[in-house]
Amino acid sequence: MTIPVMVFNSSAITDYLVLRALRPPVFAVYRVALLSEALRSLREVRGRVVVIIDHSAASVHLSEQFIEAAAQDGDLAQRHTYVLLVSTDETLPMRVSKSLSKLSFALLASSASEGQIVSVVQIVAQRQPPSSSVALRQPQQTYGEVTKPRR
Repeated sequence: MTIPVMVFNSSAITDYLVLRALRPPVFAVYRVALLSEALRSLREVRGRVVVIIDHSAASVHLSEQFIEAAAQDGDLAQRHTYVLLVSTDETLPMRVSKSLSKLSFALLASSASEGQIVSVVQIVAQRQPPSSSVALRQPQQTYGEVTKPRR
């Protein structure tokens, strides 16, 4: 069975790493850059999709808007699973953290190896969706090492 994977708001480096790690026939990867297109695609697709959200890209606000929109849409929150790709140990705004608590998600360091990317996507693809009455919680799992940027 092929695992569908959408990569949202990604940089060229993220695209390269994800496409190198998640190869056919096990994975079917597609990239979406526009918020409206990503939400429409997730609403129209049959079945579940693993969504990799590149929070390390230059447009962090777009990633946060996507997380909030997905969490507000009951179908998107319940049907799909999400991987938040982060490059630093920065703190997310509370509103984004609350939105993440409504999603089935994992954190993945942007420095993750190809093997870690494959493992995380396979794990989250098998997860059951969260219940709608989940309280704010920590990510179910964090993969890879998240480090502070050097100054």
